Amino acid sequence: MKTKTLLIILAIVVSMVGFASCTTEYQIEDTVGLIDVTEPDFIHVSSASLKKSNSLEKNPNNGTRTQLSALTEMAFNPIQVVYITSVTHAWLENEYERKQDVKNYYSELDSILMHMDTSRKERTGSVIYQVVARELNAQASRDADVKTMIINSDLREKSDLADFYDSTLLNAIARDFDSTVNSIIEKFEKAYPLSDLRGITVHLIYEPKTALESQRFNFTSTLYKRILEANGAEVIIGANLLTE
Repeated sequence: MKTKTLLIILAIVVSMVGFASCTTEYQIEDTVGLIDVTEPDFIHVSSASLKKSNSLEKNPNNGTRTQLSALTEMAFNPIQVVYITSVTHAWLENEYERKQDVKNYYSELDSILMHMDTSRKERTGSVIYQVVARELNAQASRDADVKTMIINSDLREKSDLADFYDSTLLNAIARDFDSTVNSIIEKFEKAYPLSDLRGITVHLIYEPKTALESQRFNFTSTLYKRILEANGAEVIIGANLLTE
């Protein structure tokens, strides 16, 4: 009788160990999206491209935290966060409920992006670098396997920090591009220092409509690329969100 009881206990222990060994570590992703709404005809990243780049598309058991906020004439704007936790034990997970959770996550994301589209209008200014620096420093302090920031903007600052619409600055860019870029970088870094950004991939997304807009984005994206890469971030520049 004792032998039979011991065998039953042993079988239970073995099965528990087997279940524990089946535990999979799923990926945790942290994405921050900063969406420029300072122009009425600004082209925003699509919800489809955000979905395609999401870790849930690689494995629905992954976890993801997506934070979205607008870039406006204000330094502080409402932040909205949508998240779904990763699965701890796939063998205990209800597949139907998980699909519903993922569906609800994407639905909430779509709703926020649609509201961003309707918020586009001509504004008196654009506070960009201060917001970017603050959110990058916050993201650097959070734990995640994958960290991504999407800055959907022409990056043309118009604030107390700098005015990229000023004719004097535009003339200086035309005369001496590198010297002007380095001078602004020094000013930006002094005002809002950046943390160690290693492990963060930053996408600078803007779709110019004219050759002049393209030239100006070349200046602003080069400026941001130099600042961010100097602090350890990987920077990808494009007219749309590049996904693998």
